[in-house]
Amino acid sequence: MDDLISVLIADDNIEFGNILREYLDNCGGLIVKGIARDGLETIGMLKEHTPDVVILDLIMPNLDGIGVLERVRSLQLKIKPIIIVLSAVGQDGFIQKAVQLGAEYYMVKPFDAEMLVKRINQLYGERYAKHKINMNIEAMAEAGSIHPSKYAENRLEIIVTDQIRNMGILPNNAGFHYLREAVVLAIEDPKVLASVTRNIYPVIAGRHNITESQVNRAIRRAIKSSMDKIRKMEDKKISSDFNLHKKDTTNARIISSLANKAKLLINK
Repeated sequence: MDDLISVLIADDNIEFGNILREYLDNCGGLIVKGIARDGLETIGMLKEHTPDVVILDLIMPNLDGIGVLERVRSLQLKIKPIIIVLSAVGQDGFIQKAVQLGAEYYMVKPFDAEMLVKRINQLYGERYAKHKINMNIEAMAEAGSIHPSKYAENRLEIIVTDQIRNMGILPNNAGFHYLREAVVLAIEDPKVLASVTRNIYPVIAGRHNITESQVNRAIRRAIKSSMDKIRKMEDKKISSDFNLHKKDTTNARIISSLANKAKLLINK
């Protein structure tokens, strides 16, 4: 049982919740710990069952999904759950807000159940691998068999990941991963920013066996999507951070900006 991924469903539609529970329980590798019918019950069951994954609807009584995300951020949990928003609400503003508050993924109803299970396994696998790496690095650092800088490198990747997610770029977007790699490369060697096209794209393209133009286009599309969402929301803070009212929102500009911010955070 310990090898199963535990799931909490938070949805006020009783029939839907029961159908989803039956489906997930029969998929293999997953176990549904409970179904919460409103936001307050979700918080209570989250504390009680400490699930690995929460499938969260946004429209619920007493406390909506956005309120749940806000509460989860303040909870003193040893490991916060992976939160997948599954909602009929598909407006960009809600998606952006959910991601900013910590949702790992957003799916709009009606949805593909097989894809949901795939994303659960994918996100859990990434989280478990990252946690395992952290544990190993800490243990090796304490034993003196690894330099402490290796732990800082791993923490840096987490910081960069959070920054890109806060831009509204989701991990299911290929540009998300290429942008993260580009920022890490820029931090490791700032000189590569002199020519992103010559110094960064070839490295990423080689890692993924794709062309440099594909790397460029994927990052560009991801950034453009983020910029469009932010402009629509008229978020003054984020607009100021990325100078959205200027024309200079090139890939290189954003990579450089994210790298500089990450370096400041890693040194705190």
